[in-house]
Amino acid sequence: FQLKMKDLFGYFDEYTLKARFLPACIAGLPLLALIASYFDWNKFLISNVIVGVLIGFLMVFLLSNVARYMGKKVEKNSLVDWKVLPSTELMRHSDNSLNKVKKDKIHELLTQKSPFTMPSPQEEIADPNMADNVYSETMTWLRGKTRDEKILLNENITYGFMRNSLGLKWIALLICLISFIILVALFFLNYESSLKDFHQLGIFIKKVKMALWLTLVVSLLMPLYWSLIINKNNLRRAAINYAKTLIDLTYKV
Repeated sequence: FQLKMKDLFGYFDEYTLKARFLPACIAGLPLLALIASYFDWNKFLISNVIVGVLIGFLMVFLLSNVARYMGKKVEKNSLVDWKVLPSTELMRHSDNSLNKVKKDKIHELLTQKSPFTMPSPQEEIADPNMADNVYSETMTWLRGKTRDEKILLNENITYGFMRNSLGLKWIALLICLISFIILVALFFLNYESSLKDFHQLGIFIKKVKMALWLTLVVSLLMPLYWSLIINKNNLRRAAINYAKTLIDLTYKV
């Protein structure tokens, strides 16, 4: 029993909560808001709380698992576009993301501390595939040595959040659309007067729960977030920031 409880709490580690559950929460926000709008929050009912929490948790749990699966696919497709991981790319002599003085020092330290010898510029030109393999293996070794570093974990969480969010992007947009359609359907099911009768329309609008208006706002605004923030460019930026942080930790190994 103790082992099972430990495994359960281990499932809710910082990475899981921020990189998997948070994207799922954001993706499901319009439906969660819609569900919440049907509870009478002026009356504290245990049944309402239990049902609301169970439905919300189940939705987020399912979406978080979808996020993990789809996030892996996003990463795989991104690697096809990137050719190599940014950490490998930044280690190349031909790459100018790091200044030459710093890169030479990093290569020197990694040759001294790791089981690998960094290729020279001439060796990299002569056999770029060999050089990339050395850089890749060296970065794998460095990750193993620095996995407990908080700063690296933070960058990994940011990358994981962006990757998993990108995996959920079209599902999230579909949820926004479904929520909007449900709200429109509820309006026409409950409003019996003509749309041209502004007096009756105004009376009806005043009777609508504030929670439903908030759901409408969320359904309309969230697509902007998923379109402008969650994209391949920001995923690439997060991956490069992680790679730079990892490489900088060479000084601490």
